[in-house]
Amino acid sequence: MTDTTAIRVTATSLKAFDTCPRQYALLHVDPVPFKDRLITAAGAFGSILHKTLADFIRKGGHRALDSDGLLSILLDHWDARPFPGPDAELSYFRRAKEILERFLTHPYPASPCEELGVERFSYWPKPRRGMIVSGRIDRIVRLEDGVIEAIDYKTARDIPSPERMAADFQSLCYRSLLGQRFFMRLDPAKVRITNLYLDSLTPITVTYSLDLFARHWQAITTTVVDIRMANRAVSEGAAMEEAFPERPGPACRMCAVRNHCPSFTKTRPVDAGPPQGAIAS
Repeated sequence: MTDTTAIRVTATSLKAFDTCPRQYALLHVDPVPFKDRLITAAGAFGSILHKTLADFIRKGGHRALDSDGLLSILLDHWDARPFPGPDAELSYFRRAKEILERFLTHPYPASPCEELGVERFSYWPKPRRGMIVSGRIDRIVRLEDGVIEAIDYKTARDIPSPERMAADFQSLCYRSLLGQRFFMRLDPAKVRITNLYLDSLTPITVTYSLDLFARHWQAITTTVVDIRMANRAVSEGAAMEEAFPERPGPACRMCAVRNHCPSFTKTRPVDAGPPQGAIAS
């Protein structure tokens, strides 16, 4: 019997499966309760900055707020609990202030633009090829030349090439969601995706041709087929660990559910910090 149920995916869930099927299962198939997931200092830092910048843009951005206003927003969102101690917290706080000062001094985009959405949730209204894609885009703007740009803020220090970014699941999903929202699938030059790396304010931008998009989208189609096959195996009686095998690697140190993964807990102690909602000692 053919499974025709559409799989709802995001760039994050696709990356989780591609990185480690077991991680995907612990987040989306038999999910670990949110309160039992780990939160790393780096993850918390990124979340705080995203919330701060979202509020800054909503409140008028560079036209309405100065450095004191931006610092006030940061303090509203700051949470000491995920950081392992006062020294680590102070280091992250100083980094946040430096990033925000640069962001205020050197706005991106540099030219005036029309704000179209902040933390805007978008989705496909109907399934296509067995999936429905959704996602929350940090910022969407219309530039003076009419181009629609999705801007995603990044706190990672590894800056990819445009070629590597073009193959990334997030860039592909955002491009598809913008095409759905603004009906620009047939005008590729009018839509672009930008990752803004906040430590250096380096923008990496991709504008997809139809051929480039189709070529890279195939990886998403393949991943969804693999997810569907793994789900079917579980429904037919396969053990979860067989259908969604572990794939240990460097990503384990940032995994929110690693405490529930045998490969990780057998090889090294847990040192990610407290679970979500717990108070750091």
